[in-house]
Amino acid sequence: MTNLDGSGKVIELVPGYRISAQGLKGTASVHEGAQTGRSGGGLELATAALDEALTAAGMKEIKLIELDVVEVKPLPTEAPIRSTQGEDALVLEVPDLGATVGQVVLAVDEEGVVTWNFPLDTTGRPESSATRGAGGYKRFVIRRAVPPVPPPSEGTKRGLVGLLGKKLLKVIVFPLIDPVLGSISDYFAGRWESKNRPYGLRHFSPENYQKPQGPPITSGDWNSWAGKRCLLFVHGTFSTAHGGFGGIPIETMQKLHRGYQGRVFAFNHFTLSEDPNQNIEWFQKQLPPGISLDADIICHSRGGLVSRTLAQRVSSLRVGKLVFVAAPNLGTPLTDPKHMVEFIDRYTSILNLAPPGPVSVVAEILEGIAVLVKVLGSASLKGLAGLAAMNPKGQFLSHLQQGPLKVSQPFAVTSNFEPQGSLRDLVKQVVADQIMDRVFAEAANDLVVPTAGVAGIPGFPIPAEKTLRFDSDQGVTHTTYFQHPETSKHLLHWLL
Repeated sequence: MTNLDGSGKVIELVPGYRISAQGLKGTASVHEGAQTGRSGGGLELATAALDEALTAAGMKEIKLIELDVVEVKPLPTEAPIRSTQGEDALVLEVPDLGATVGQVVLAVDEEGVVTWNFPLDTTGRPESSATRGAGGYKRFVIRRAVPPVPPPSEGTKRGLVGLLGKKLLKVIVFPLIDPVLGSISDYFAGRWESKNRPYGLRHFSPENYQKPQGPPITSGDWNSWAGKRCLLFVHGTFSTAHGGFGGIPIETMQKLHRGYQGRVFAFNHFTLSEDPNQNIEWFQKQLPPGISLDADIICHSRGGLVSRTLAQRVSSLRVGKLVFVAAPNLGTPLTDPKHMVEFIDRYTSILNLAPPGPVSVVAEILEGIAVLVKVLGSASLKGLAGLAAMNPKGQFLSHLQQGPLKVSQPFAVTSNFEPQGSLRDLVKQVVADQIMDRVFAEAANDLVVPTAGVAGIPGFPIPAEKTLRFDSDQGVTHTTYFQHPETSKHLLHWLL
């Protein structure tokens, strides 16, 4: 254990690990990484989600630095340490492990808000993981604010990524050349999705909708379903059908299955590396020639853009009712390349503070985030067309908005989630582009998608009587819609 006195001097915690914790007074302890359940407390299984996701993504936590600190005024003689967003910050330096090893620091504050931190050079600019650090060190500049609230009670002290009530810095490493998929660089996300999140059309029944696998849709299914109404589920970013919709109560799935007489299926597709046009090209190739289908759709998040594209482009599939749950129909500025790190920060914080399901579901989403972290750590944004499709300024949304909706009856489910404490500070974080501040600090949102953008389809706005909007006191975030009873109630009313 090392004492921190509030000054900005560089302190060696253990050989090779140094910290400059200006404005923080207390203690720092260094532990070997990945000691799941080390500190005891509630939700013991939750920490397994991060370990499982990192392992699946070929990443490993090698050091855990625990800070038990309070904020004090920095010495007036010291120049302030600032993050790239202009916030008060601390600096962590770790050994440079060479040009074949990437490193990131996952920081968790006392309230469970998560930030992913990438190495910076001495001028404060992002540094590729393959670049050698100055003096044999990788340098991380991390927001240092201590939330002005008491620590959580004993019964609620563990989040998905660690102990709440203390500041944690997790040093994570990964090989820059994946032994199976090759270099962590341009288009790595596509190779990863091909191996780990392949395309597929599957039956989605009460018996299998929470399982990774379901019987594939066959030509016999298409023939028997022709001319009859079906129900299609389309998942969102980082997810899969079973992960995205596994939170729907089984009673709701049973009623939907009966209502559609078993004609219920789901579309698994790439969400990082291919845009919705590419997703639908694959879908269309699966339909036998001459088959005509009628379908209703339940979609979540980016799946809304895939569903709109499906309705526009596949003439042999007529879309009747379409329920947009948290769909970025006006995009989300978090997927602007300048804000991609904020995107993964918020997604990981949501998972930490409001997990949308069991460990396996959370781990699956975290694995997708970890893959994106590796790509960002290589200083490359190529091959991320799936995320770019949600950029309000992007080409995909511009073209999509010019076309017809081609949906008989659209519905919307959206939320105004009001974050508190340091999560609110993260949401209000000022960045160079003031769109971020305007959309997410002042306008209603579910932490990922602006509330008004779900029903606000240009030229085809969804009326209030066909919209379920969760208020801020209901606590519904981007990943927890399907656990709420009102969602099930409205799905059954609208569809059946």
